[in-house]
Amino acid sequence: MLTTEANYQWYLIFVISDFILAGSGALLLLKKHQSAYVAPWISLILGSHFIALQFIFHDPSLYLLAALMISVSLGGLFRQIHARSALVGVSNGVILLGFALFNFGRFFWH
Repeated sequence: MLTTEANYQWYLIFVISDFILAGSGALLLLKKHQSAYVAPWISLILGSHFIALQFIFHDPSLYLLAALMISVSLGGLFRQIHARSALVGVSNGVILLGFALFNFGRFFWH
């Protein structure tokens, strides 16, 4: 939970680190004219972000969310398709919506 000072500090460290990694990686990819890989890169960083958040929120379902998002990211990086950002964006949108609905149900049925 974010109610303790230590957890909140770790949360900020994770969020700032993710922002720096995602942003600097995206800028590097854009500089190298590899814009098709920006969405999978950011998705990979955000997917790994949920592994770190599990240690703050103590919710093992975050591992599943991370694994699904990382899988989509890797698929977007290594599959030869034209619309990587569409594949990654739509897939992660469905995953995040499903995860939100799952947790909405957990909240009300416990």
